[in-house]
Amino acid sequence: MRLVGGHFMAIDGRVVLSITLYLLLTGDFSSPKTAADMKRGDIGKLNHQSLSTKVQRMVVQKYGELMADFGSQFHPKKVLAGCVVTRGDDLASAEVLAVASGTKCISGEFIATSGLPVNDMHAEILVRRAMKKYLYRQVELVQASQPSVLVPVDNDPSGAPYKLADGVKFHLYISSPPCGDSRVFTSSVLKEGESSSENIDTNPLRASRGQLRVKMETGQGTLPVNEQEMNVVQVLDGIASGDRYLNMSCCDKVARWAVLGFQGSLLSTLIQPVYFSSIIVASMFNQAHIYRGLYGRINELELIEKLPAPYRHHCPEIIGTVMPEPRDTHKPPNYSIVWLSTDDLAEILVTRTGICFDNSFSSLSKKMLFLQFRKVQKTDVSSGADIYSAAKDKAAQYQEVKKNLYSNLEARGYGKWVRKPIEQDMFDSVPPITIPSAATVTAASVTPVAASVTSATASVTPEAASVTPEAASVTLAAPATSATV
Repeated sequence: MRLVGGHFMAIDGRVVLSITLYLLLTGDFSSPKTAADMKRGDIGKLNHQSLSTKVQRMVVQKYGELMADFGSQFHPKKVLAGCVVTRGDDLASAEVLAVASGTKCISGEFIATSGLPVNDMHAEILVRRAMKKYLYRQVELVQASQPSVLVPVDNDPSGAPYKLADGVKFHLYISSPPCGDSRVFTSSVLKEGESSSENIDTNPLRASRGQLRVKMETGQGTLPVNEQEMNVVQVLDGIASGDRYLNMSCCDKVARWAVLGFQGSLLSTLIQPVYFSSIIVASMFNQAHIYRGLYGRINELELIEKLPAPYRHHCPEIIGTVMPEPRDTHKPPNYSIVWLSTDDLAEILVTRTGICFDNSFSSLSKKMLFLQFRKVQKTDVSSGADIYSAAKDKAAQYQEVKKNLYSNLEARGYGKWVRKPIEQDMFDSVPPITIPSAATVTAASVTPVAASVTSATASVTPEAASVTPEAASVTLAAPATSATV
């Protein structure tokens, strides 16, 4: 076991000194007090300092182990995220479940209607996708009456047969604030690798505060949802003609999870909403901006008082770390790495194409997670749930809450949630003949030479090629090769 890049050593002494003085003078190791304390999270008796230190150490250590296996060519990373589970108030029970790195989204020329490429490869988004796969496994276990973090529930208003067991808590770790409203203003007052105990927004009335934001295609940074984008529905032929492919910011997505849960629509038909108990941010920590972006904006909405059970607006504990992560000056890599404990292997995703480095498809793609859903679902295929979009629509309560959330945000003046092309969700649950294994990358399999995969649904060769919904033929390039769609 080793740490990568000396994360706990390369810290500006002034930062350590200021944090140490703050802790000694106040005796308070939690995040600075805000209105969020009126609705505390559910970490129970877990000590903030001990929890944040434990979670940070476990995630960074696991990433270091992965990098030791993969070698220096995959070493640089800009953002690291992970999820750790605890049971009860015992930190000794802590287990790292998922780790991911990444800061980019797929290029618009590679989006497809097959559900196989991954669109958003930012670290915290990949961790969430990995956790969805983890929850599918937990559903399988509870259905088989085996030990699981889920337990049966009777008479649930949403109709879900299972819920998270009492005492089980999921903690989301992010090395810096999620991109969007929580990060953009923090960046203007803090250098990366620093944190602040100040709970002050010096310009709280600026119109840009709280705005929904979209990520830049294949690059870093976010832009406010402007008037033109608010009135444009993303369509495949428009993107093919050069329109930017838009993804909502990580901050906006994490804020949405605090209402809908991070399990997503399909799993909401099987389990009650699952929320993160804490969100631990390791650098550029400014409580005012992070709180507003992840919780404060939505807490102002009228929707909050009208949420149907079992949905609620859950405020996770928002915690900084005693040892901020140092600033990483590497150029953002063109790949993302994601690891899930149940697989114990990792996937390396090429961010431009949304597929794995060896040209296989990610087990965390929409298609592959849909196959997991169909595996544990107990309904007839003829019911219409064999199509991904139709299956999502059947989560009626989830979709209604989401619809009301978006309309409330728009009415409040925060902007309109940008939707992806509807064609992207119109794929079926027929598995490709060649299905990626539970994890597609090992140290021995990492090679710059592209692999070839041929099946009834996908044809992959190192040469450039095309994607057509009719023939369902996909040809993707090696990471260093350009391709067209």
